[in-house]
Amino acid sequence: MNHTNHRLALGTLFTLLIVYCLINSQKLHATSVIKNKVIDRSLFSIQASEVSGWNHLDVDLNRPKSINRSRTGYQLFLPQVNDKKKSSLSISTVLVRKLANWHQQHSTGIKINLTEKELSFGQFKSLNFAITIDHLSSFQPTIEQAQAYYFEAIKKGNIKLSWLQQLLREPAKITLTLFGRQHDDQKVSTPMATFNQQIARTSDKNRVNVSSDRFSFYWQQNYQEKAVNQEELANYKVSGILITLDTHTNQTLRSLMDDEQQDNFPETIKELYLKLALTIANPIIEVL
Repeated sequence: MNHTNHRLALGTLFTLLIVYCLINSQKLHATSVIKNKVIDRSLFSIQASEVSGWNHLDVDLNRPKSINRSRTGYQLFLPQVNDKKKSSLSISTVLVRKLANWHQQHSTGIKINLTEKELSFGQFKSLNFAITIDHLSSFQPTIEQAQAYYFEAIKKGNIKLSWLQQLLREPAKITLTLFGRQHDDQKVSTPMATFNQQIARTSDKNRVNVSSDRFSFYWQQNYQEKAVNQEELANYKVSGILITLDTHTNQTLRSLMDDEQQDNFPETIKELYLKLALTIANPIIEVL
């Protein structure tokens, strides 16, 4: 009887040992899967389906000769090829920006939709991409060219030469903007972050790596900004990224006018456009 009980006890112990090993093996496997998911989420590659843009040039019927392409010449081109089973995204367009009027001042731009990424401002670590500038298809007027273009407006006192000097003495910049929900509604306070990237002087492909500590974080409402740090926006979701062209001060001629001139901004004043032809390849977001 004792021998039988002993054999039963050993059998039971052996069975429990097998069950224990199976359970822990499943836990170990589950832990490994979770860890791999975290690693996979540390980098977000942008897909062609997440990229769009806008073009206000079709409503600028009196645009000058500097805007010498057809309206479709300012659309996005998104060739996506598979090279050795690795997807490669390329975004080609011409960014256009007004010099005079702040209304629809970014005539064209790139918008990257991140609503499916579940990315917060606190998780954002860096934005990486390769960029190539087509300088032959780009245009930024010299101060002398702008002075001649606005000769009549300067003569009438609508524009000051010093304003042109202020806006054009430095090259334009590419603005990278992270935006939160309802960023199009200026009645609502929206979390945002921006960085101004200098334009490469060469036509070679250049790699850009912008870390979060180089961005300026703020709340925006009624086009007014309240500066904050990244931690204060940590729990707010990033809905997307805008890529636009700006003067180095982010201003227009209208911005430099007094309140009365701004309100009575002449509709007939000639607009002068800055444009930048570029290709952005393989944009990647790194997260914490």
